[in-house]
Amino acid sequence: MFPSAIYKSRNNSAACIVALIATLMGGVCIGEATAADRLHFSDLQGIHDWRKKSNAAVFVQDKELQWYEALLDAACMKYVSSGEVRFITEAGGDDEPKRVSKIIVGQRICNVTSLTPTESPDSKNP
Repeated sequence: MFPSAIYKSRNNSAACIVALIATLMGGVCIGEATAADRLHFSDLQGIHDWRKKSNAAVFVQDKELQWYEALLDAACMKYVSSGEVRFITEAGGDDEPKRVSKIIVGQRICNVTSLTPTESPDSKNP
């Protein structure tokens, strides 16, 4: 059995070979995280602030003031006009991951494809 830090990737045979070599050498192979291992809005314990990055990306700040970049599966953010944006995490169905984070803008819903820690958007644009 491989260590729990080893994840499946799109190329399973190559990932298995790399994982086996890493295990035999005493290292850890970290590949693409599974959907169940990803961060979700519910992990942030609430959203303190948010900023639009692009039509398909948004920065969100948690209650501890840590910033995250959320990438979306569609261009929901281009419909932001009044600032009405909701951040949710839902339980997935039988054929979906255990949890799915979504952004709702008006009547449009976009799935979050990744949520990763980042530096403040203010520090990126001096």
